[in-house]
Amino acid sequence: MSTPAGASGRCSICMTELGPPGETTTCAACHTAYHRDCWDENRGCAVYGCSEVPPTEGLRAVEVASSYWGQEEKACPQCGATIRAAAIRCRSCGATFEAAQPEDQHAFSRRQDLSRRKPGLRRMAVALFVLGLIPCTAPFAGFTALFWTSANREDLKALPPIHAALARLAALIGIGQTFFAVIAVGLYAMLKRGGP
Repeated sequence: MSTPAGASGRCSICMTELGPPGETTTCAACHTAYHRDCWDENRGCAVYGCSEVPPTEGLRAVEVASSYWGQEEKACPQCGATIRAAAIRCRSCGATFEAAQPEDQHAFSRRQDLSRRKPGLRRMAVALFVLGLIPCTAPFAGFTALFWTSANREDLKALPPIHAALARLAALIGIGQTFFAVIAVGLYAMLKRGGP
């Protein structure tokens, strides 16, 4: 049988010497000695597994900030209902927001539109890259990728960096292949003219 934690003459909570008998108390279940003040403050025994251990308190829900830049409420950019400033979903229409930052109707519409177009932008970047690797489609892919990346520069920033890199590589590879093909054809024509 193990020796009770308080048998050493020290309180098992504050780890200091126990005082006179009137200032101490003993756990009825495991017989561990404590200062009376320590027992009261802990609201029970401190020995793991003892039946006199105080009940644990459940963790409180994480508190959400009640305001955003001093505003406690904001208007939903989709339906106009008044919602909490820290809300990331409207209770009235179900619209979701990427952050608690208030946004106007135009910014919300643009973000929703971009969210719908993201899969198409990703597919286009990959398709242009693949077409840029194929010699017969390289000219088309190269010049298309060049104009497409400049026209969609802001939208590409919202995608993972790999997609913007693929589109740029498609332009570089496609135009590079076209340039070398033109040089090769020119050299071949010069050699053929100079031949017998």
